[in-house]
Amino acid sequence: IAYRWDGAAGRWDALLDWAPRRQWNLWGIESIAVDPVQPERIYLAAGTYTNGNAGNGVILRSTDSGTTFTQTPLPLKMGGNEEGRFSGERLAVDPAKDSIVFFGSRNDGLWRSQDFGEHWEKSAPFPVQGRTNGVGVIFVLFDRANIVAGEATRTIYVGVSAALNDAAAGVYRSSDAGATWEKIAGQPANFMPTRAALAKDGEFYVTYAN
Repeated sequence: IAYRWDGAAGRWDALLDWAPRRQWNLWGIESIAVDPVQPERIYLAAGTYTNGNAGNGVILRSTDSGTTFTQTPLPLKMGGNEEGRFSGERLAVDPAKDSIVFFGSRNDGLWRSQDFGEHWEKSAPFPVQGRTNGVGVIFVLFDRANIVAGEATRTIYVGVSAALNDAAAGVYRSSDAGATWEKIAGQPANFMPTRAALAKDGEFYVTYAN
């Protein structure tokens, strides 16, 4: 379940109480993203399990801070209550051109929307297209250095979790807004990236685990 902090009331408000039991798959939240340009616009990647009993995942979109949502189904499953749920974030909004949103899936590669999450397409240039270890593309991070408002952010980092002997595991970087990608050299062997952050001075931090 996703929650929003109400500072005035001093409480956490559940954002999915409107979803009935028959829509139980929406209760598992794979990732959350807040638009850095329009913070009242938020996105939830909703889907609890990837097994056959669960339906496909949905991107929930809100323009009123989560008071109401519009649903955009995706042709893939999500696993908000599965392995690797501590990693992320899989959803990310471009800080320079916020109509662009990326989502890293567990078994179906990297996805992108160019219209505030209304329509999505799979990123064909991204090197990892299918299933790895069931955790998959676990984080998307935009580099805010040298961005130009209204133009897509050129430098993007994406982390992929995979089996320890799988060459797909690691952090990938694009320097042309996602048109091409390369795996960053010098990463630790036999470890999987889990989270990443960029400091204000440009230092790039990544945590790995086995």
